[in-house]
Amino acid sequence: MNYESFCPVCDAQVKLGANTVLDELVECSDCGSELVVTCLDPFRVDEAPQVEEDWGQ
Repeated sequence: MNYESFCPVCDAQVKLGANTVLDELVECSDCGSELVVTCLDPFRVDEAPQVEEDWGQ
């Protein structure tokens, strides 16, 4: 079984295999955006949150 959805940034089709897991990070093959799998049924990806440096504060 393959999962497919659309990139929320560029609307390109995103396909992943049956071993896809929740919260997995993937990259859009068209625009290079980092995406996170937020739902498996139905399959859904959202733009991954940007990681900010803590700088120890």
